Amino acid sequence: MAAVKVSVMAVVKSVMLVLENKAELCEVTDAVTKIINLLPKPEIHDQIASERLVNENNTEKEILPEHSSISTLEEEKKEFYIHHYSQFAEFLLEHCTTSESNDEKQQLYTNLLNTYFLNGIHSDSLVVLLCTIEQTGRSRKQDAVVELLESFLHQRKLVALLLNQCSVGKDWQPTDTSKLITLIVTLPDRMANCLQMNNREAFLPAQYFRELACDIWRVLQEVSACVRQQRDCRLTFLSELLGRLCSLGHGDSVFKIILPRLECESRHCFVWRRVSHTLFSRIPDRCLEAVLLHVVRLVSWRKAMAWLLGDLILTNGKVEHVVCSRFLLLRHFEQDSVLHNLCGYLADNPRWRDKLVKTFTSLLEVWGSQSSIKHTCYSQHLYLSRAILVCIGHLDDGDVGANKEERTLVDLGGVVIRDSCRLDAEDDASGASARREPGARDAPSRHDSSRDTEPQTRPYRRAAEVRVRHR
Repeated sequence: MAAVKVSVMAVVKSVMLVLENKAELCEVTDAVTKIINLLPKPEIHDQIASERLVNENNTEKEILPEHSSISTLEEEKKEFYIHHYSQFAEFLLEHCTTSESNDEKQQLYTNLLNTYFLNGIHSDSLVVLLCTIEQTGRSRKQDAVVELLESFLHQRKLVALLLNQCSVGKDWQPTDTSKLITLIVTLPDRMANCLQMNNREAFLPAQYFRELACDIWRVLQEVSACVRQQRDCRLTFLSELLGRLCSLGHGDSVFKIILPRLECESRHCFVWRRVSHTLFSRIPDRCLEAVLLHVVRLVSWRKAMAWLLGDLILTNGKVEHVVCSRFLLLRHFEQDSVLHNLCGYLADNPRWRDKLVKTFTSLLEVWGSQSSIKHTCYSQHLYLSRAILVCIGHLDDGDVGANKEERTLVDLGGVVIRDSCRLDAEDDASGASARREPGARDAPSRHDSSRDTEPQTRPYRRAAEVRVRHR
């Protein structure tokens, strides 16, 4: 191992010396070949670093650079990546982005930059490129680095980066995934701050996040193929990335592309359902609500919720809290599909159907609570009423029979409290009318019973009535 470290260090120092001193073309060519041979990607070594000779039968014969064995070559690649890759990348951007009078040497520098940053370790390449752009003012160097970053995105190198994070078994992968996720999510903001009026279309938020969503979908397709081949994959990085995107307000752009495709593939394929379950189960708890919000809004059918989430409501307490409490009791939504998806998910499987009954009881208690009636807005009360009617549509005779007397008392208590609030509101309105100045108009009461709720609740009441008639 010590010999490998010394050998790699000697190669790196000799190449840096050649490039720094602006040596002759032949010396630069030899230096470029040496450094490309150390790129820790076997496929790049096969395509670029090794020499190809044509023998007498016109067949290609590959001759590896001067290494004693394949294992030694892999050790040198690993050593180069761990201790030298990022530092040498910064050195290249410092010394190879300047203008050269020799066109051949300039072309050689360009090829070296493209090969090193686009075909090397993509995670470190992205970090170095972004940091260099932020630390460099308007100059030829910044323009060259921006060109490299734009090529990085156009050539779908983010797909390779994400795939590398999903692979298992490479012991030289980067460990600072949090920094990498931050750079990916904030790339449009960073480029806008650096380039300002000279920003490019590839870095605009709408374009960037749309392409990022497509890249994530390509990675999920590769992961699905790996699962079919019984190869291990890990989705923690993708889950954390999706969580950060949703937390920062970019989830709509991403899930509008990913979720319909994921729902379609999961309809008939259990492998895709397994991938989806794992993807959502790895999302950090702090980001779960933001992610599930997009899921319940964009899923086209209530049964698709179970395809995508599986039994997370049983294995993850945060999911249960968000689905049964946050989205039904504490928040309200205008879309009818949200209630149908939430209640349909709770009623979909007998294993967690008891969650629907408990949620229905909680809805009745909140609906009949005097404090809730007096201190929450009208739209929240309407949402609770709609949720109760949707839940009734999913309950069967056994669910209704359990604790029937208790629920009846809760319902009657809620009706009495609401009538009391209505009468109090009418008394307040009468007193205010007697004291108002001539010509003044009555202000609408918060709990005005004259408000017409018939059009808004008619579909839910019809569904409940049909359910009761069938019983």
